[in-house]
Amino acid sequence: MIVQLNGVSKWFGSQNVLRDVTFQINPTEKLGLIGANGAGKTTLLKIVSGVYAPDTGSVTRKSGLQIGTLDQIPEFHERTSVLEEGLRSSDYLRQLEAEMRDLEHAISTEPRADILDRYSHIQHEFELKGGYTYRARTEAALHGVGFSKNTFERPCRNLSGGEKNRLALAKLLLSNAELLLLDEPTNHLDIRSIEWLEKFLRETDKTIISVSHDRIFLDRVANRMIEIHDGRIQDYRGNYSDYVKQRVERLARQEKEWQLQTEWVEKQEDYIRRNIAGQKTKQAQSRRKLLARVKPLEKPKSVPATVKFRFTPLERSGRAVLTARALAIGYEGTPLVRGIQFEVQRGERWGILGANGAGKTTLLTTLIGARAPLDGELEWNEALEVGYYDQQLQDLAPQATVLDEIRELDVTATDGELRSYLAQFLFSGEDVFKTVAQLSGGEKSRLTLARIIYVAPQLLALDEPTNHLDIASREALESALMEYPGTVLFVTHDRYLVQKIATHLVYLESGRAYVFDRLTAFEEWLTVGAVYDRPDSPKQIVGGPPSASATARSLNNRMPTQGLSKNKREQLEREITELEKKIASVEEEIAEVELCFQNPATGADWETMHRRYADLKATLEHLYETLADRWEMIG
Repeated sequence: MIVQLNGVSKWFGSQNVLRDVTFQINPTEKLGLIGANGAGKTTLLKIVSGVYAPDTGSVTRKSGLQIGTLDQIPEFHERTSVLEEGLRSSDYLRQLEAEMRDLEHAISTEPRADILDRYSHIQHEFELKGGYTYRARTEAALHGVGFSKNTFERPCRNLSGGEKNRLALAKLLLSNAELLLLDEPTNHLDIRSIEWLEKFLRETDKTIISVSHDRIFLDRVANRMIEIHDGRIQDYRGNYSDYVKQRVERLARQEKEWQLQTEWVEKQEDYIRRNIAGQKTKQAQSRRKLLARVKPLEKPKSVPATVKFRFTPLERSGRAVLTARALAIGYEGTPLVRGIQFEVQRGERWGILGANGAGKTTLLTTLIGARAPLDGELEWNEALEVGYYDQQLQDLAPQATVLDEIRELDVTATDGELRSYLAQFLFSGEDVFKTVAQLSGGEKSRLTLARIIYVAPQLLALDEPTNHLDIASREALESALMEYPGTVLFVTHDRYLVQKIATHLVYLESGRAYVFDRLTAFEEWLTVGAVYDRPDSPKQIVGGPPSASATARSLNNRMPTQGLSKNKREQLEREITELEKKIASVEEEIAEVELCFQNPATGADWETMHRRYADLKATLEHLYETLADRWEMIG
């Protein structure tokens, strides 16, 4: 046990956010914390970390426990670089390293026994704590969260808000904290970085609690789920998919137990009423006493109300929606992506993915005609009506009420009809008279989607539609989009949304567009793409006549999968053989350097030897990682 909560409750004013919360956190567990927006997830994290004290109950933490959290607004030394700030997570190792260098200098002039003993002790601790690889680990973590090598020397003061959050995440992962509390850790990360983070968290021996709406992340990382609903928690073993199954079973079981008890109580009460004054008075009194001792089960609460996204029938459009040929997008003088080619057919659902700044929103707005392409051809079915969802939610008037925003679309509808429609999006009672400025991010998202759906366009262009939605609302939107009879173009970081609804996806990276016909093909390409980073390898994967999906299928046939071609298998086997030879050579050289440490010679260049040793250790770790990747490709 590293943290235990016992009967914890927390109020904010008259609102009881958490009620009688009891659970234990064990070493190396990976907990996913879920619940509706405002359910108390962040509050629970702050109680675990000690930022908030419980109003009732107790929190017990393991002695000396180090807890790492992500600050909402991370602060760094303005003059330090990205790499230097990352290395600050290993300050203790750097102090040991500095002392080792001082001792090496002393040994080179006078190798006294006490100095050698001290050096041997420090070197052992340094190696035990990963000192020879901390620089490599730091660079790997920075690269993992999305910093390229050429950004390592950028001053922290020049970083954007999203970049600062990514740097803070890297520092947290590199820290000595035993328990990490992660509040939406995949925010600000592109898909490559998210998948790197998932692998890191699965493999680390740190204990993790993650608040996340990313269901694929929770499936791949969590081995235990905690749900907060109505201030109480429910504990489930397994990942998110396991939670979904177990929750259905639990609710059904509770409903049955409550129903059985209710029927039994009604029978006892009926017996007591009929016999309390008759010949069976004693039996009736006995049953009354028994009934008084029975603890009534709480009636299972129905599933919280969720948004109901339902589209009205659409007027059928032509089969071809749009065709892009050699399209270049971006700004005047600043092209973002070139050579884009694909064709969108009626009823298809295209997901657009990529890192922040890769050009996703620019591509979406170019495809729907809101921005002119820089080059190439874009054929568009001009008869189509388009509904555009702006992730900045700028289409809403701050001073307008919720009711006004819908009334603007249909002046002939009555207030009753509009309020009935808005109730499907969880705007009921006095909520419809709130101004847009008073709404939360999630409420603004629901209102914007309500406006688009009311018009029932033939094409939906959605820019990050799930950003402010909780899991229940995301699932409702996914179900509606699955049934939507029109065409959908959507920008997203939500892989679950892509997996659930996308018929095709476009991935933008380094000025190029890659097209796939399913998420799994894309993720396979991310994993093995480095093998093809050669002049004769496919650098760009684009759709084109006769169809984008045909091109994607052609690509998939060229990618290593479980059915590797003979040539590719032989190529990987040759790489493995070379890697094993290099590993043996590096290990031999490491042994020679360690022998020098054990038998020091007067006048030896200890500083150079120490640096060589650190480089060899980092090289060996990289070689082993590469070898593991190659074996995984072969399967």
